[in-house]
Amino acid sequence: MIAENHVLFGIHNEAKNAEYDDNEIADLSEFVEDLLGIQLEGRETAHGDPYYAFPLPNRSLYLKTNFLVDEGEVSEGKFPDYAYLLYLNNPQQNRQYLAAVEARPDIFVKLRTEEA
Repeated sequence: MIAENHVLFGIHNEAKNAEYDDNEIADLSEFVEDLLGIQLEGRETAHGDPYYAFPLPNRSLYLKTNFLVDEGEVSEGKFPDYAYLLYLNNPQQNRQYLAAVEARPDIFVKLRTEEA
């Protein structure tokens, strides 16, 4: 799902308690859509975890919870304080999205950059 070359952003939930809520992630996806001028598609993983992404075959952006329901633990163990995660794949090809997200440090906290 996540490309080798990506930027990971953490997003606190409204209560700042690292717990996710299906309604809150839906609202957050609408915010990301408005911010980036894009349309995301709501999906579920094989384990029932909700996430939002560009419609296939584009795989450049994923918004997901930081919790694996099936396993009962956070998916990004180094960042347990964030309820939601935004992965931007191939940021060099999606500079406009990267710039828009980075312009909102009040919402998106850059956690990691990985380059192939």
